[in-house]
Amino acid sequence: MRDTFELFRDLFENRYQKISVLDLGEDSVRYDFFIACMETLKLKPWEIQLEHAVPPNSFKPRENVKRKRDEKPQIDLWIDAGKNKIGFEFAFFKRNKVDGSRINYTEYIFKVLNDMMRLTLNAELTQSKAYFVCVADQTMLGRQLWDKQLPMFPAEQYIFDANKPVQLCAGLISAKNRLDERFIYKLKEMKMRVTSNLIYNETIHSKLNPYETRALVWDIKWQIN
Repeated sequence: MRDTFELFRDLFENRYQKISVLDLGEDSVRYDFFIACMETLKLKPWEIQLEHAVPPNSFKPRENVKRKRDEKPQIDLWIDAGKNKIGFEFAFFKRNKVDGSRINYTEYIFKVLNDMMRLTLNAELTQSKAYFVCVADQTMLGRQLWDKQLPMFPAEQYIFDANKPVQLCAGLISAKNRLDERFIYKLKEMKMRVTSNLIYNETIHSKLNPYETRALVWDIKWQIN
């Protein structure tokens, strides 16, 4: 996968040198990574899918759901090429349009935890690999999150067991609405412990966007406690 990560960084850097970060979103990260996968892994079009539904037994359905589509959680990118099965989630953490305006770092961490839980359960049930891919600028880099309950971003390793997401969110009023309890339930039921290791961390250069920016990839692993 190293060649894929390198090409992704190069593709995104080319975009970053021509377009203001204020006009870019997470879809740009997804698109460039999609192209990198197609080129380096020599995939056929039907072997790669965006917005792929996770297995129905990877989460506990909510009761009294008004919209059925809400009960079809997905991962951002899925590769199924014979024995080569890989799931990906993406994030883009960047500065706001108004310099100095407040950034909701708690929201970012909810996203990371939810994505990693979803990736972990999908990977265990499909016997696949899983990666969390992120582009982050200096507004997020080096940020100490949640009163030192988590290491500074980007950490070399994040580890949590089935109870850890709940423990981390204790006392946060918004936690119940932002942490996906469907996946927390399954992690507990399956007694899973999640470990994510940072395996790629490279600078993205741009005179147009002078903030320090890095391409980051975590390899998601799990074990049954």
